[in-house]
Amino acid sequence: MTNVAPVVSAVAATIAAIFAGAGLVAAARRENTKWAREELVDSLSAFLDASFTCKAIVKDGIRMIDDLSHGEVDDIYRRAHDVELRMQEVQTRLRLLATPEIVDAAQEVRVVCKRYCGLLKGDPATAKVNDAPLRDQLWVARYQFIGASKNALALPRSWRRVPRSLIRKAQERAVKLD
Repeated sequence: MTNVAPVVSAVAATIAAIFAGAGLVAAARRENTKWAREELVDSLSAFLDASFTCKAIVKDGIRMIDDLSHGEVDDIYRRAHDVELRMQEVQTRLRLLATPEIVDAAQEVRVVCKRYCGLLKGDPATAKVNDAPLRDQLWVARYQFIGASKNALALPRSWRRVPRSLIRKAQERAVKLD
């Protein structure tokens, strides 16, 4: 009977080591998941912030377009275009971390931002006419991006609700552009 104690002790130590190893693997996976989620939230926020910045730059430029020289309009365009390029960089991170729905919605937001920036390169009168409809298209695209992001983050249902009445109103105004 004296030989059983070392065997039981060895088996117990082996089982403890297996559980400790499994615990370490699980902890590492949790850390990786936590890191990826934090990076995703940071990327989603950065992309959304850039879309608001781009819109604000172009909107201000269009409002002042009659009082600006061609060079000043070009400077505003370059600033807005730089922000749109920053959106493109964040999109690369989103392609690695996000769902296809988020990536598609982000692409739509960026394309509309790029079209909105393009208003500064055209005729000032046309820019003023197309300003509101393009901002509405951007608003709709942005809310689709936000909705896809909230779904991917598995937020509580009430946090995912998008105000449908506002989306319908914006879609109706955006149709005027097409």
